[in-house]
Amino acid sequence: MNSAATERLLKLNHEFYNRFGESFSATRQRLQPGVKKILETISNDVSVLDLGCGNGHFLRELSVRGHKAALLGLDFSLPLLRDAESAPGVEFREVDLAKLSQWSVDSGQWSVITMFATLHHIPSVEIRLDILKTVRKLLNKDGKFILSNWQFLNSEKLKSAVSNPGIGLAW
Repeated sequence: MNSAATERLLKLNHEFYNRFGESFSATRQRLQPGVKKILETISNDVSVLDLGCGNGHFLRELSVRGHKAALLGLDFSLPLLRDAESAPGVEFREVDLAKLSQWSVDSGQWSVITMFATLHHIPSVEIRLDILKTVRKLLNKDGKFILSNWQFLNSEKLKSAVSNPGIGLAW
């Protein structure tokens, strides 16, 4: 993908979540079943970094369950982060994941890094690879990276958007 198209798509994504982040967050008040299963696999003494944390429900749930180690959520959308701020014992930061490699943090610091329904919003292979390389640096030696993406081909609506690019998806 050429850089102009990539920048335009990233800009559209920012505009969408900054304009509609509050109403979008209102539609995301529960954890998806697969994410709930992940909660059971994370012990309360490991550090967790959630990339594209949105309104923070995943980290909030870990905190409510008595998580003892560091919990940090990163997202670029201030409207979503405003909802996330109410989670006790969790830190949230405004970070653009398309520039994650520029974020300064100690390498090998995180035991678990999650990225739920986020990577598919990144429009270029190069930026996605940069994010994944950065995740690798951020994980400690025995760390786990837990990634989920929309399953476009399991939804008629999403499948239609993929096969008819003119329809488009909300970035």
